[in-house]
Amino acid sequence: MSSSARGRRGAFGGMTELPGTPWTSDFDARSAPGLAPIAATYRCLPGTVEHVFTHFALRLRVFVAGPLGHVAAPAGHRFVSPSELEGEALPTVMRKVVAFVAAKGDEA
Repeated sequence: MSSSARGRRGAFGGMTELPGTPWTSDFDARSAPGLAPIAATYRCLPGTVEHVFTHFALRLRVFVAGPLGHVAAPAGHRFVSPSELEGEALPTVMRKVVAFVAAKGDEA
């Protein structure tokens, strides 16, 4: 799993996040694979991850890539094994995404 650390200020400051896209209501999901940090074949998992913040509700569609082989993490990112995720400083919404992917099992 690729992750990056957010800047120290603002929402989720200093926490680890999964690669993602802008959170906008008019986002075109067809553009999502082109925004990924690694060129790969991506597929959208069925269902959504929902999270409610104090001032808005978020519904995320999750895209996953197949096995990448021996690919280096892009600048500003690092790979984290599933067994190391528990110790990561992930905000709740990112933990929900991780749980969603894990629940999909073979679909992911």
